[in-house]
Amino acid sequence: MSKYKRILLFFTTVLIALCFSIHVNAQELTASNLDSEGKVDNNKGYSEDGQDYYSVKGKADKKQKIYILADLDGNDPKHYSIISSIKANKNGNYSTYLASIDSEESVYYLSTDKNLGNKKKDATFDIESINSKIKVIIPPTKGTEIKEPSAYKNVEYANISKETKKYKNEDLTFSGKILQMVDDSSALLSVNDNPNDIIYLEFSSLVQKNSSLAEDDPVTVYGKLKGTKTYKTVKNKKEKVPLLYALKVDQTHSDEATQTNSASEEKSSSSQSSSSSESSKNNSSSSKPKKKVNKQKQVNRDIAAGLKQAKGWARGELDGDGNPTDDGTPDEAWAWTNYIDKIEYSSDKSGEDKRLYIHVYKGFLNLSKKERTSIMRSAMRFTYSYIQKYYKLDQYEDVHQGISTDVIDDAGVPIGTSRVFRRYDFKWFE
Repeated sequence: MSKYKRILLFFTTVLIALCFSIHVNAQELTASNLDSEGKVDNNKGYSEDGQDYYSVKGKADKKQKIYILADLDGNDPKHYSIISSIKANKNGNYSTYLASIDSEESVYYLSTDKNLGNKKKDATFDIESINSKIKVIIPPTKGTEIKEPSAYKNVEYANISKETKKYKNEDLTFSGKILQMVDDSSALLSVNDNPNDIIYLEFSSLVQKNSSLAEDDPVTVYGKLKGTKTYKTVKNKKEKVPLLYALKVDQTHSDEATQTNSASEEKSSSSQSSSSSESSKNNSSSSKPKKKVNKQKQVNRDIAAGLKQAKGWARGELDGDGNPTDDGTPDEAWAWTNYIDKIEYSSDKSGEDKRLYIHVYKGFLNLSKKERTSIMRSAMRFTYSYIQKYYKLDQYEDVHQGISTDVIDDAGVPIGTSRVFRRYDFKWFE
């Protein structure tokens, strides 16, 4: 064997041995305080701003970068993203704190997959495509766990109203109708449809994500009584009522309501007036074919009428019943409507390919991105109760994820659009 070949063989052998040594000595990513399912032990580190923080510790390679992955809108395995990263120390030890969320477990992943370094900051991905990862499950925030319905007491409103302190932090349930949506995270409930028996509802983040609520919706709520809440009525009068932190909301839509909505599709678009309603009744025994409603046009008519009324409340021009008033007080819960010109809904005949077009007034772009996004979220959720009268809304795809939305300025120029996967977030064209 020539001298050159012996030298080449020597260095090849050394290189193979070195690579083998590195592989053998590589530390697999581990966590010391997880069970076999990935659940963290119940010894939380600390609580802050209504969240519990749990310590997660383990081993990795020396000074290894570790990515923390989560779905910020839930636990959908197809919509994870990088929320932060940490580094192991010179001995390969690492530790971090992961936050809880209300009502449900939060599922994080820790990963050393180097391909994550190529991901854009706001990129989402299927967690199954990520290698070298461990699953970490954080329990719900203490006191917000959803229990079986039988665990919630049904107490008379009069008792709750008179002895609120006695029932504070009790798990309670009430049924009734949504009297008013204060904002995306709170509402007024008229217990057993009695407008004098009011409970102020504050919704957990899970309820906000999974429910599409509107005024007059019949509901049953489950939650924890937190005390009292003072709010201003449409007549600018202060009212103190019981405050319930709502962990679960069941929306009860009766068969009769469903049949009514189905029947309305076969009536003319003017069926809401008393004269045309009477005409429809007379024609029901006639052999003439019934005129079908253009569902999309009717949705947009209903949205326009609802928006007009909401603007009246926002400006203090209408009372709580929708009647004109000269001494009304502007309702801040509807202030977002002051930036909206009109909202249009579009879909194909089967109700698929849903899209919203929200037209805004001049000056909308002068708001911060956070303010614009907040207004768009309110406008999107506002439309759902009107749309679902004529089209089926999927609770996850349409309500939880949001309907795809374009924002258009007063000159008809698109100025923003909802993101593909997280449709309550917006990309602004500036």
